[in-house]
Amino acid sequence: MNAHINLQYPRFNYSYKGFCSIVCAIVDIALEHYSVYGNLNCFVNEPQTLKLFDNIYDVADGYDAGSWWLDRFFRNQLHHSEYNAHTIANVENLKLKNKVLNSILRIKDDKLKVFEQKFLDLGITEKTLGIQIRGTDKRTELPEPDMSITIKKVDDYFDSIGIENIFLATDDIKYLNILKKRYGDLVLYDDTIHISSNDNPLHNLENRDIINDEVLSSVCILSRCNHFLYSFSNVSLLALIMGANHHQTIANLNK
Repeated sequence: MNAHINLQYPRFNYSYKGFCSIVCAIVDIALEHYSVYGNLNCFVNEPQTLKLFDNIYDVADGYDAGSWWLDRFFRNQLHHSEYNAHTIANVENLKLKNKVLNSILRIKDDKLKVFEQKFLDLGITEKTLGIQIRGTDKRTELPEPDMSITIKKVDDYFDSIGIENIFLATDDIKYLNILKKRYGDLVLYDDTIHISSNDNPLHNLENRDIINDEVLSSVCILSRCNHFLYSFSNVSLLALIMGANHHQTIANLNK
């Protein structure tokens, strides 16, 4: 059985989804197909994703796996529904999703070269702590992270792991300012990408292609940090999936 994956079924609320939410949804659909049919013969037909990823399989025909997944979701029939972007990460589940993602999609070669150069230019080392803090409109879904707790967790990493610097990925300038005030030049940040200074979410900006490219670059960098302090968000979830076989430690900043 072959699967065609898109998110056009109305109940996906496609127009409201950020890029990482889209990719994580594709992984969920492919994982359910794998659990039911025992293969990963999945062809992704989602336009935003295909500007940054290539399909691994060219499946000529297949069933509509998106609507199939939603039907199973609303009937409470999914095999892997216990973990999502708002739950504490499970390493075995992340490794399974990593296998799924790497079996159906690969980042376009030209994009991967750009992301690799960013990684090198930022000066990330084995002793860098990756941090992702999702701000702006996220507070409508979850309480804002308590930055005093976040700072304590970062300090613990300095003390126990011996990290030397921080790579911060955030959509909200207030978190960048707080961490820079505390850690100064130890905070590494990609200053070539957009960041919100007025609480407006970046995924609502008109040029989604640029924002999608930027967020995927941040995800790739976070996935290559040995240590990762993550927030409840699809950006963090995708970085956790992509880095499942690389991260040495992960910790959640919302709890």
